[in-house]
Amino acid sequence: MSEYMAKAEESFAQFYLTTPAEKNAYYYYKQVLGIDPDHEDAKNGTEKIFNQYVSLIEKAIDAGDNPLAKLYLGRIKEVSLGASSQK
Repeated sequence: MSEYMAKAEESFAQFYLTTPAEKNAYYYYKQVLGIDPDHEDAKNGTEKIFNQYVSLIEKAIDAGDNPLAKLYLGRIKEVSLGASSQK
């Protein structure tokens, strides 16, 4: 699990939130949660990803970039299933 957590944090730092496939922070957090559904750091990691997308959507809307907002909205839907602070 510690290897998955390290890869998740590294991916998050590189802004690989949900892409590329199977090499992104969300993927690695899900691996940890598959082993230990109560792992607090992995749960918090998915929350960070969700909140990052919320922020990106808001910035895209404020900038009038609706295509980018829709792109991020599509990506947040995947993460929102595991996020408890859904907005």
